[in-house]
Amino acid sequence: MLPFPKTKVNLVITGIIFILMVVGYAGVFLFIKKNTIKASGDLSQAEAQLETVRIVSGQKRIAMETANDQEAIKKYILTEETLPSFFTLLERQAQQIGVYAEIVTVDSNGGLFIDLEVDGSADQVYHYLQLLETVPVPIVVTRVSITKGRNSEEISWHGIFRVQIVGFTKS
Repeated sequence: MLPFPKTKVNLVITGIIFILMVVGYAGVFLFIKKNTIKASGDLSQAEAQLETVRIVSGQKRIAMETANDQEAIKKYILTEETLPSFFTLLERQAQQIGVYAEIVTVDSNGGLFIDLEVDGSADQVYHYLQLLETVPVPIVVTRVSITKGRNSEEISWHGIFRVQIVGFTKS
């Protein structure tokens, strides 16, 4: 082996130690950087999960807050199941004021339409029309025809009303 002066050996050893330290620091730096990126990825995933939980809990809160409103709205909307009770209501209103009312046709093309025929005095027929406007379901009276009745024994009036049920949904 060639004799090296002691200073050169010290210089080579110092250089090797310096290179090892630089490589070691670079390795530690890359390890820390990798873990930081992984942790931030985990953090963003946790934040996304937290946001999802917030959204779901907000939706549940809104559903609970509006539950009473939803029940109130359901009272104003007719379905196929509640339609017979609505017909009974129309007939009961007629009996209460002393007129004869008959549901002649029910048409479900383009909405739900009911044709009613009513017989009674002029005041009674008009009063029944007013009662139609107060039923607890949104309706539109689309046609009204009131004529002098066909009964010759007493003065009577005949009313034909076409009513559209606005709040109707098929179940």
